[in-house]
Amino acid sequence: MKLIKIAMGAVLSGVLVSAAASPQARPGSGLTVYLREATRTFVLGPGETGGVSSACRSGETVVGGSPTAIPANVVIAYSALFFDGVGSGWTVQYRNDSTQAVSVYAATSALCTAGKLIPG
Repeated sequence: MKLIKIAMGAVLSGVLVSAAASPQARPGSGLTVYLREATRTFVLGPGETGGVSSACRSGETVVGGSPTAIPANVVIAYSALFFDGVGSGWTVQYRNDSTQAVSVYAATSALCTAGKLIPG
């Protein structure tokens, strides 16, 4: 597990991020942010899309994310946070714009901290 410390909260796409201090964090050290990674290998036919999502654990909320492996043979259709009313994380969708099927190794990372998303 990779551990990253940041010193402030965030507002993402009109969603307030409410964060509580992690038990491992020292007072005054800022938020404890966890890097949650996910990978997936899949085949995309011409014009098809497919993706990979990295989820925060229970009691955590997403504060950012991105693709961490960008395959050369596809384009990123979108990269965004997801929130299903219970859990959150980061998702990346790839699209095959070529005329042949391609094998894709995709990876994404979500930056997560203790707290919850409050739609606003």
